[in-house]
Amino acid sequence: MLKYKLLVYVQICKKQKGDKTMHELGVLCHAVKTVSEIAEKNKIKCIKFMTLEVGESSSFVPAFLEKLFPVAIENYPLLKKAQLRIQMAPGSGLIIKEIGY
Repeated sequence: MLKYKLLVYVQICKKQKGDKTMHELGVLCHAVKTVSEIAEKNKIKCIKFMTLEVGESSSFVPAFLEKLFPVAIENYPLLKKAQLRIQMAPGSGLIIKEIGY
């Protein structure tokens, strides 16, 4: 059962079409690490979900983010049972929007 949602709005990066410096796994690992750090600071023991807001004009592929999520959370026990939620939004970045615990 979901207890709380923490609204965070942390911008991870902006990615323009043709930019090959940051692909889905790298940005997802960074987002997971950031969520883990936020959870530890707030004494959260278990994350149920994290919501990423993905810019419609970015070149991030939501299906790739979903497929790679289990790999990204492997070394983060707080996110062991977490679910990834993706919301599309105007813009070209990726933002951690909320954390459910």
